[in-house]
Amino acid sequence: MNIHTADQINELFYEGLDSGDMQKQAAATSAYVKEKIREMSFFDKILPPKTITKHDLDQREDDQPMKWGNIQPNATAFMLNFRGQAEDHYLEGKKYQIVFEKLASQRIHKQAIELMTYRYAIVKEIEEIIIKEMAERRDNKFIESCEVITAATGLQVATGGGIPFGREAVNVGLDLFVDERVPCGTILCNRKSWNAFNALTKASDDGDAVASEMLRTGYQMKKIMNYDVIVTEKPINPANPTEECFWMFAPPNYLGENYVLNRTKFQIKNEEDMITMSAWGYYGAGIGNRRGIVKVTITP
Repeated sequence: MNIHTADQINELFYEGLDSGDMQKQAAATSAYVKEKIREMSFFDKILPPKTITKHDLDQREDDQPMKWGNIQPNATAFMLNFRGQAEDHYLEGKKYQIVFEKLASQRIHKQAIELMTYRYAIVKEIEEIIIKEMAERRDNKFIESCEVITAATGLQVATGGGIPFGREAVNVGLDLFVDERVPCGTILCNRKSWNAFNALTKASDDGDAVASEMLRTGYQMKKIMNYDVIVTEKPINPANPTEECFWMFAPPNYLGENYVLNRTKFQIKNEEDMITMSAWGYYGAGIGNRRGIVKVTITP
């Protein structure tokens, strides 16, 4: 059954409460929940998730579920003359481990009679509280990992000279990608940086017609120098929220893997008149190419 309206969702939800049918309760939310976490996580936009099943999993020595990620092997080209012969090279595939972990939301409690007062789909409550929380935890973990990776690779650079977020600052990061012979695919910035970019773009940069439209509606393309820009409302560096910086990432096929085992699960418990809602899922992600991440700090 496809559910499209708030009334249909609520009706199915309340039917489940009355009958104790947990399947009906879950049906009112599961389709909504499993899609929204992808839309709301910037990590999932940088590295789109792939859904896998238990048959795709491998096992570590400590019984933890994991999956092998493959790294493209290097091979050397040789210039040959008519009588020359290339050196022998045995091709070996490189792999890295992607470990799966459980991500669970907090448990939300609500009295059934209070739920009946809602005039919109009850899953909107779930979206705002549970799913956004799960997405933010994954994003924070991703940025923490990026900090560790760029500190190890040295692919951290400061703009200096008071250069704000924009073409010139992006070009500072692009130089690092060129040096590493890795393409850039996506830029992640916060709303403050994006607003500053809008304010600084002039007619001489984009032409009178484009600049005039930008004055009314802002820069709508979400691109800089033809690179996709993801604008987040969240702190770009949770460990240091006041730091002005942005991140640059290689395209997914140069970066790594992001997996979701089956789908996000949603559970509803009904004891007397108290409803308890929670969600959880098993996620595994790995960066196979550490050179595919660049951090650019905006400094005075």
